Amino acid sequence: MTASAPHLPGPVDRIPLQGAINLRDLGGHPTRDGRRVAPGRLYRSDALWELSDADVERLAELGLRTVCDFRAPHECARRQNRLPARTPPRTLELGFTPQGTQENWDAINRRAIAPQGVVAYMHEHYRALATVHVEHFAQLFQGLLEADALPLLFHCASGKDRTGFAAAIVLTALDVPREHIVADYAISDRAAHRRNLDHLFGPQSDPACRAAVAAAHPDYLNAAFRAVEDGWGSTDEYLRRAMRLDEKARARLRGLLLI
Repeated sequence: MTASAPHLPGPVDRIPLQGAINLRDLGGHPTRDGRRVAPGRLYRSDALWELSDADVERLAELGLRTVCDFRAPHECARRQNRLPARTPPRTLELGFTPQGTQENWDAINRRAIAPQGVVAYMHEHYRALATVHVEHFAQLFQGLLEADALPLLFHCASGKDRTGFAAAIVLTALDVPREHIVADYAISDRAAHRRNLDHLFGPQSDPACRAAVAAAHPDYLNAAFRAVEDGWGSTDEYLRRAMRLDEKARARLRGLLLI
C-alpha cells in the first residue's frame, strides 16, 4: 500500500460494546462550509448479531429509528441482529454480496492466489461497490430522507467494506473534505476496530491473504472514488445521477444531518 490516512480531529472513535467492535457515531466531521455532522443522528457499525444484553440496552439508548443492513440475505438468516425489543427500529434490508467475493474467497482457500493478487482484487472490489452496486447505496439515501428516519444506523458484517463505502459517499454528499472521509474509513484498520474474518477461510489459507481482505487501506477506498470519477466525471454527478440526489434532496440531507 502506498497511501496512509491522515490523523485528523473528528468524532469519538467508537461506542464500546462487547459484541460489536466498530460501532461509531459519524457526528463531528467538519464540512467545507464550516458546519459539522450532528452527533447522535448517523451511526456506522459492524454486524449486531453478537450483542450482549447490556449491548442491546446501550443500543436502545441511542434511540435508533432505522437500521440499514447491507448484509446479504443468507448472512442475515444465519446470524440475525439483536435489536432493542421495547422500541424496535425499522430495518431496511439493503443487502448484497459484492461482485467477485465468493470467487476470491475460494481462491484464497485453495491457495490459488498470492497476497498481491488479493490486494488487486480488493481494489476491484471497491470499484464494484461504487459502480455495480449503486442501487443499494441509492436506497440508503432514500432511507435517510424518509420522515422520522433518524437516528439511523447502517452496517454490514465487518463494518468496513460495504459500510465503509456507504459512510464515504454519505459524508461526500454532506461536503465533508476527502481527507476526513479517508481518515474515518481508516479507523476500521485499527486492531480494536478490526473484526476477525478468519471464519470465512480454511486453516490452510495464507494469513497474508486473510490480512489483505481484513485491512482497511486508504488505497481501497480511493479505488472506489477513482471509479466514481472515471464513470461519472465527478462525485457531484455521481450523487445526482447514481444516488438520485438532486440539489434539493442534497440540501434536505444537509439540513437533517448538519449543525
